[in-house]
Amino acid sequence: MINSLGAVAAGAMLFAGATTEWVNTESTSAFSSKVAYEAISPSSYPSSHLNFHADTESWIGLSCKGESTRVYFGLTNMPKMLMHDDPLIAKVRFNDDVREISIRQPSSQHYLNPTASDQAYLLEGIQSSDTLSLELTWSNIGSVQFDYNLDGAKSSISTMKAQCKEA
Repeated sequence: MINSLGAVAAGAMLFAGATTEWVNTESTSAFSSKVAYEAISPSSYPSSHLNFHADTESWIGLSCKGESTRVYFGLTNMPKMLMHDDPLIAKVRFNDDVREISIRQPSSQHYLNPTASDQAYLLEGIQSSDTLSLELTWSNIGSVQFDYNLDGAKSSISTMKAQCKEA
């Protein structure tokens, strides 16, 4: 499993000023000296106005080490999710295709990790679709939707994978 902590820190720094294009980053683990490469989407805000969380930014991150690629969703403010099941259920929509996915919310981390069974579906959808929407259920707020622009995703992911193969 890829640890997205470095990518989340990079994403938070990148999106403090908000970019409009996908970006590629690299980070090195302080513990193992292994290099991880990331492709990170432009930030998105909740599609509805929320009282406390209206300033929350989210982004799609992909991280790879070698041949393994992981998709995650970063958030500048981690919401308190309703804990009905472990893992949690979220909804994603690629263009007009809606599907439920399972995600995990690592404690005290600013990202949501889709489970292994949904990784291939998300990776394929991100590379072949124009848009992605993520619907989450936040405690005391209800459903919140983030809409992500996938323009440039395929190129950024290709760059990331090439860097992983060269490492």
